Amino acid sequence: MKPVDLIKKYQDIRIYTHIFPDYDALTSVLAFKQLIVDNFEDKNIVLITNDEFKLKDIDAEQFYKDSEYDQNTLSIVLDTSDTCRVSGKHYVEANDLIVIDHHSTNLNSIKSTMSIIKPDLPSNTVLLYELAKGANWKINDRTLFLLGLGLYSDTSGDMTKILSTSESSALWDLVKDNELVYNEDIQWKPEGYSDIVAYIKDNQIKDNQVNYVIIPLSVYTNTKVLFSNINKDSVLLLDKNEFLVFATEISFKEQTYYVEIRTTNPEKRVDLIAKEFNGGGHKNRSGALLSLKEIKNLVKVLNT
Repeated sequence: MKPVDLIKKYQDIRIYTHIFPDYDALTSVLAFKQLIVDNFEDKNIVLITNDEFKLKDIDAEQFYKDSEYDQNTLSIVLDTSDTCRVSGKHYVEANDLIVIDHHSTNLNSIKSTMSIIKPDLPSNTVLLYELAKGANWKINDRTLFLLGLGLYSDTSGDMTKILSTSESSALWDLVKDNELVYNEDIQWKPEGYSDIVAYIKDNQIKDNQVNYVIIPLSVYTNTKVLFSNINKDSVLLLDKNEFLVFATEISFKEQTYYVEIRTTNPEKRVDLIAKEFNGGGHKNRSGALLSLKEIKNLVKVLNT
């Protein structure tokens, strides 16, 4: 069985991604929706998010909060295979479930009808591109832009990562060959980005091998910045053996923080450390939802 077989079977489809989505997650769900619309007839597709994100040009009006629904539905989860990080909880009510992800799996892995997991790929949009090409689906200019933006964002524009696999290299060649797509501002940074980066640089605390910053929810007021896209500049300041921890407050009431852990050392496995805190992600970049006490414990573990 292939994804196309399950997509053909259902009229109603819900597409999920991970909590507090970055551009790879957002562009993945938007691109996959467009791929289905352009290649199948009579599909009712709903995109699910848990986050009140504020976007300038990534079609935020297409996203909805999760809710109960009829079982005769196909759920698709993109860019995460971890039950703790899905952008809604009702995906389990669907008759069938597809998971498409480029992260390594863990003990909290989603039980699905079909899973396509390829941790060697630099972005989830590359995996979607590979699937679309393999199925001979039409890919329009807008979809191509979204796929390229997801790749560019998840690699921070690093050409060695962008061209690291034949699939990602092929996608990037296609992006470059299309003037309409390549001339769009693929490096666009949202309103307030520079202010938040300045806050991070001014408030980082160094504790042995760990540089960390705790960012209050109030810092995001009147900005259009995604939680996961604030650290691209600051991560370059790390020395070889250091870690960077971003703790972004997401709830005043519960004092909960979305924590990203990064390292520039290829021998460090922050995905394994994140799993100890019910999180997950990439080898050099992972995340979890933590309290302030848990953040302090995380810093201790990283320094061990």
